[in-house]
Amino acid sequence: CREIRNQLVVHYLHLVRYTAERLRTKLPDEVDVEDLYSAGVFGLMSAIDGFKLERGFKFETYCAPRIRGAILDHLR
Repeated sequence: CREIRNQLVVHYLHLVRYTAERLRTKLPDEVDVEDLYSAGVFGLMSAIDGFKLERGFKFETYCAPRIRGAILDHLR
C-alpha cells in the first residue's frame, strides 16, 4: 500500500543520504549532493517495490546497491 511504502521511504532515507555523501567525495565539485540524493530516493523506492521478504535477506543489504546504482545511473 502507498502509505506503508511512504513510511518505509522516510525510515530508510538515512541510507540514501549516507550513500550520496560518500559518492560525492569522489566526484568533481560541480556535482550537487542534492541531485545524488534525489536519484538515490528513486533507487530506494525501486528497492522497496522489488524486495522479496521470503528470500531471507535484510532489506538494508538489498537496498544499498540499488541506491548506489540509481545514483551512478543518474551520473551517466
